[in-house]
Amino acid sequence: MIRSKWIRLRCCSSDLTRAAQTAKSIYAGTIEFHPALREVPAPSFHRNLKIPFIGWAMLIRWSWLVNRQTRMNLKHAEARVKTFLDEIVFPPYSCPIVVSFI
Repeated sequence: MIRSKWIRLRCCSSDLTRAAQTAKSIYAGTIEFHPALREVPAPSFHRNLKIPFIGWAMLIRWSWLVNRQTRMNLKHAEARVKTFLDEIVFPPYSCPIVVSFI
């Protein structure tokens, strides 16, 4: 671990289990958990479609074009992350490590 009077390492993680486990495996110090780093909820489809994985990936990627709720979720997540980054990067001489599954 790097120690310096000029650099202060910080590890920030989503409070979800996967991100917390990853943060603990890559950082030995104190980890700050933030709900602002939670992943964006996946869009819901009300049909029982049987399509290949690439089809699902394309549907989810394009859903923001047609699904109002998905657009709102993405805008909300973007605002959360911007606010979080403003708070975390603002302190001078800090070197944040951010662990999230967004």
